Amino acid sequence: VFLVNRNGVLTMENTLPALEEGMIVRAANARGGFGKPATIIDTETGVENVQSDDVQCTKIIEKGVLYIIKNGAKYNAQGIRIQ
Repeated sequence: VFLVNRNGVLTMENTLPALEEGMIVRAANARGGFGKPATIIDTETGVENVQSDDVQCTKIIEKGVLYIIKNGAKYNAQGIRIQ
């Protein structure tokens, strides 16, 4: 489920809509809330504007669960930090 903001009008959609300039999309998380907003700034040049911090990540499996280690912090497969 996605919470979509188009020019101040909020809608909930079951599939990711076609991206438009200035659109804000928030995906539902496992706790029933919504994650941080992802703002679509420019749909035509977004791929060219990707920035990377060149940080190496390590994937591990503990007791059948996939974890990602980045900068000493542990995250689950959904990107939620694990304490």
